[in-house]
Amino acid sequence: MRTLITLIWREYWEHRGSFLVIPAIIGVLLFFVALCASLAIMLGLNIVYLSGTIHVNQPAGLTPLAFYGIGVPFVLALWCVIAHYFLGAFFDDRKDKSVLFWQSMPISQTQLILSKLIAGLILAPLLTMICIVITSFLLLVLATLVFAQQHIEYWPVLWRPMPILLTWWGQLLALLQQSIWIFPFAAWFLLCSAFSRRAPLLRAVIPMLIILVIEGFFSPQPYFWHFIEDLGLHILGVWANVMVLLQEYFSDEPVSMQHSLLSQWGDPNLFLGVVLGIVFVVIAGWLRRRCYDQ
Repeated sequence: MRTLITLIWREYWEHRGSFLVIPAIIGVLLFFVALCASLAIMLGLNIVYLSGTIHVNQPAGLTPLAFYGIGVPFVLALWCVIAHYFLGAFFDDRKDKSVLFWQSMPISQTQLILSKLIAGLILAPLLTMICIVITSFLLLVLATLVFAQQHIEYWPVLWRPMPILLTWWGQLLALLQQSIWIFPFAAWFLLCSAFSRRAPLLRAVIPMLIILVIEGFFSPQPYFWHFIEDLGLHILGVWANVMVLLQEYFSDEPVSMQHSLLSQWGDPNLFLGVVLGIVFVVIAGWLRRRCYDQ
């Protein structure tokens, strides 16, 4: 366990620019834009008319919607970070010959691969979530200053703890569930990274395009396309469901957010994707042991 933690820590330090710096930059940019807008409002733009549209009886209306919008650019960046990380996971080790060093260390292949999976599918989303929480909190402070300057009652609208905590909890669950749906793609990228001598992205994309073309010509049913489409829609849909579930939670018939977000785990394509992902990971480990000299 200690070795695994050390390997995960190593992955973080080698990729902290992608895991932490990129979401931090997004947070700074969002804060800067919000700060400019807040200063413009406080220095002359009158928004007193907002007091007629904000209702304290709708505690889940304003803050969760804003938090949901704030999280969207972080999620888009996270998808790019995960794809880039797994495409280079083994490719970069072979490129800079560091694979020879790791092959000489008393570290099992299982621990090494597991550390990369944990770093890309768990650690990266958690760091993204931390940046989302910090950015959301800072923007909430800015909104409070604007409301106070415009003499709008801000406490019952912005700072009710239940909507804030539920939104963050729902976003965290969505990010972690997204990792389950992303796993087959991440494993495929890891496999392509293990055997590609150059351009692992092309090695990852071209086979899927070939399968789609062959399926389109010779198969009456586009099974592979439907499988890819289902995975993609669930990756997109998990985050979109956060806002819907928050609205349902504060409706007359509240639902369990955990139960709703995890109810999709019965989808057969999810289990198929996990099985394929495990197969890809096993093949990637086998190839890494035999392609280290390429």
